[in-house]
Amino acid sequence: MKEPVHSEIDSIHVPAHPATFALAIIFRFALVGLAGWICMQVFWPFAPAELLDARWFLAALALVTYLPSLVRLVVPGSLRKRLEGNYGWVRGFCALAALGLLPFLLSAEAGTLTTAARLLAGAVLADWLVVGRNQERLHRGIPVLWLLMALPWLGAQIWSAHAGGFAYALFDPSGTYFGLIIIGLILGLLGAGTVLVAAGRLKAMITGTSETVSARGSFTPLQW
Repeated sequence: MKEPVHSEIDSIHVPAHPATFALAIIFRFALVGLAGWICMQVFWPFAPAELLDARWFLAALALVTYLPSLVRLVVPGSLRKRLEGNYGWVRGFCALAALGLLPFLLSAEAGTLTTAARLLAGAVLADWLVVGRNQERLHRGIPVLWLLMALPWLGAQIWSAHAGGFAYALFDPSGTYFGLIIIGLILGLLGAGTVLVAAGRLKAMITGTSETVSARGSFTPLQW
């Protein structure tokens, strides 16, 4: 009995070469493994204060983001469909988190865990700039959604600072420019998100997959 032949039109992306598919999967297996290891280190033994740790936040977000991409391996269809969904808005938020948290990671106390978190941030950004394929159709307004998604963690940092314990000196409420720093972080996240969207479209032009980018953009928030 012949196996069913899957059409390459089951995904909006250009066909994926088997070697490209294999390398992307290997890279993401390593990324998920690193994120899982960091989560285990931070949560054992567990302390509520660890929830505000930039290393944990990035690792947990990367784990939630990239684990489904490995589950997609069992999805029937062409290689490009099994690699990732049509739209990369969740993956883009993870890339924004990696970029936004990088200053905190670089200023964190040196150690194996911090080094692993820095490597994870680099891997997430590399996945966005090189490995991934679904960042090309994101709507130009998606950075606003990413900013809204980042506000809870930022708000938790501010609340913790006012409660008497701040994880990072940047959130010290007694600082002279505390308000300006928070406003700067918000605007910085919005600007960084815009740069990531532009980088995704630039990648499409460089790799020759720009035909997947619509003229007006596309935004379907329920798709990964």
